[in-house]
Amino acid sequence: MAKVIRLDRLAATKVGSLIRSGKYFDASDNLADVENGTLVEVEKIMVGEREIHKFTPFTEGAGKNVGIVCTPEIDKTKDNALISDFVNKADDTIRVFILQKADTYSIGNEGSGVDVDIDGSLIAEYQATEHVMGIDYNVYEVKTQ
Repeated sequence: MAKVIRLDRLAATKVGSLIRSGKYFDASDNLADVENGTLVEVEKIMVGEREIHKFTPFTEGAGKNVGIVCTPEIDKTKDNALISDFVNKADDTIRVFILQKADTYSIGNEGSGVDVDIDGSLIAEYQATEHVMGIDYNVYEVKTQ
C-alpha cells in the first residue's frame, strides 16, 4: 500500500513559485519509481528541458532545496484505481512542492510517526497522528529551510 499525503498546510499550495515539475533519479543516477511523500533534493533544470528539474534523494544538510513529492494520484492504466495504490513510475514527470520552515504536511499509511532525520539533520518533526476518512495520517512540521 502506497503512502497517501495531505498538503493543506504547505506554502506551495498558495505560492506557485514553490512548485516544480521534473524526473526522479535514484542514488545511482538512474530514473526510478518514487512514492508521494518522499523528500527529495530539487536540482537544476535538466539539459535540453524548459522546466523539467532533476530530483534526487535528499541526503543531508541545510541550504539545499528540499521538496516533497506530491503528484496528483491519477492512474490512467486502471479503472477504479485506489489512491493508496498510486506510485510515480520511473520516467514519469512528477510534481514536487519545495518545503518552507513551519510547513506542515501529513502522510498516511506509513506506520508509526517518527522525526524525519537525514544524516543528523532534523528535517521534519513528528507532531501527532490524525484519523481522517479511514486513514491514519502522521503529521510533520518542517524544521529546516
